[in-house]
Amino acid sequence: MTIDHVESKKSGGSGSVQNLVLAHKPCNAAKNHVPIEEFNPEAGREWLQALLKQVEDRLRKLDVA
Repeated sequence: MTIDHVESKKSGGSGSVQNLVLAHKPCNAAKNHVPIEEFNPEAGREWLQALLKQVEDRLRKLDVA
């Protein structure tokens, strides 16, 4: 495993924890600085859907509080 920048530094992404994810090292090397949705559209879709679910779940918890 390795750490990947969701938004590459080359594209203006930061090194903040919100922009970092774990990635399979050989895949990350092949992906280089290309966004996941361009490198592998299906994986990009799955990742974005999982991220959206996390955000929606956290927002619902705020609405309950």
